[in-house]
Amino acid sequence: RVSSRQLADSLFSLVNVDADFDLLAKKYSIYNPDDGGLSGTFTQNKDRARYDAAVNLDLGKISPVLSMEPGQYSIIKLVEKNTPKPLDFLRAYSRIESVLIKENQDAAKNRGVKDLLEKYEVQRFFNILRP
Repeated sequence: RVSSRQLADSLFSLVNVDADFDLLAKKYSIYNPDDGGLSGTFTQNKDRARYDAAVNLDLGKISPVLSMEPGQYSIIKLVEKNTPKPLDFLRAYSRIESVLIKENQDAAKNRGVKDLLEKYEVQRFFNILRP
C-alpha cells in the first residue's frame, strides 16, 4: 500500500518487468513494510475490494493497481489461497433456519399489508409523488 497513484503505477511497471515484489514492498509500503507489506488473510465479507482483486489470481501473480482508502493504492501479490472449510452441521442449520424465518416473516408482512389495503379500500396515487 502506497500513498500516491504515480508511485503505485511505477511500482506496478517495475514488477511487470521482473523487479522483486517483496523488496519493493519492504522499501515503499506504508502498511507493514518490515514484513514486505503483508496484510494477512482477507475475506469477501471483510475486505471486498481486495478479495475481488485476488480471487482470480494464481499463486505468485500480482493484481493491477487498486484504489483503496482515499489516497491509498495497493498491488496484491497472492502468496497463499485458503480453501474454504465446510460449515459444521449446527452452523449450517442455523443459517438455513434464519433464512427460512426471514422469508416467512416477509411473506406474512406482505400478505398482511395486502389484506389491509383490500379491507380498507386504500387508494394509492403514486403519480403525485413523482417530480
